[in-house]
Amino acid sequence: DAHRYFGGTGIAATATGAVGSASIINNGSIYASQVSSRGYGAYGMFASADGEASVLNNEYGTINVDTQGVAGGALALSFAGNTNATNAGDINVYGYQGADGIVSFAQNGTAYAGNSGSIEVGTGYTGHGIDVGGLQGATAVNSGAIAVDAWYGFGINANSGNGDVSVDNTGSIDVAYTGPFSSNNAF
Repeated sequence: DAHRYFGGTGIAATATGAVGSASIINNGSIYASQVSSRGYGAYGMFASADGEASVLNNEYGTINVDTQGVAGGALALSFAGNTNATNAGDINVYGYQGADGIVSFAQNGTAYAGNSGSIEVGTGYTGHGIDVGGLQGATAVNSGAIAVDAWYGFGINANSGNGDVSVDNTGSIDVAYTGPFSSNNAF
């Protein structure tokens, strides 16, 4: 458990060297929270690299994130390489100022995000079940369940500056806003 005032991250992997890679695989349970609306937020898994970056939440993996700030479930970020963020388990993310279930972002490469599990996102502002973007291309695949309760919500958001964008959904996506949000959710 990562429970902090200014921010909390369950697992972080960072490779700042040239073409270094970062990878995280979760088969267990992660809980991250932040009690303040100030700070950097709360994140379940966060992989950042100059080269390849990947995060995998396997079918028995559970990620729960709760904060008054910004929340993220599983994030893969790369400057020069490609990214892969995949969920086969359960991701539950609640952030008052914003929330993302899966983020896969490649500044100069291609980005992939996949979900065959369950993603639940709640926020009073902008929320994404899957947010994927890569300069050279972006792919999102969903065969699971995505539920987003947000003032401004996206089940899947995919974009690319120079490449192709592909979204394949055979699962369920439910996006709604049910009213005032409180991040006091019990897991």
